[in-house]
Amino acid sequence: MAPPSIDLLISDIDGTLVTPDKLLTSASIAAVKGLAAAGIAFSVVSSRPPRGMTGIVEALGVRLPFAAFDGGSLMEPSGGLIRAFRLKTATADFEAARSARNRRLGVRR
Repeated sequence: MAPPSIDLLISDIDGTLVTPDKLLTSASIAAVKGLAAAGIAFSVVSSRPPRGMTGIVEALGVRLPFAAFDGGSLMEPSGGLIRAFRLKTATADFEAARSARNRRLGVRR
């Protein structure tokens, strides 16, 4: 049986591609270049805002859309917004209050 082929690899940034000091290593850059040489597409996703990802996206040569804000924003490699997935205010308020109660934090309205 032939091993499955990999067409696309999507990686987190923090704790995966960068050091605890938030530095992108030459090994990470080389690994992504190796993927490209093998014909494997590459992109990233992070909880970071887009502006906190653009330098890494550029350094890695990402040519596909990437996801910021834990997938809440889909971005062009150039930094342009493709689509934002936003919660309604009432939903965000409800979930924030529920989370605070679960953590036994005081909730004020």
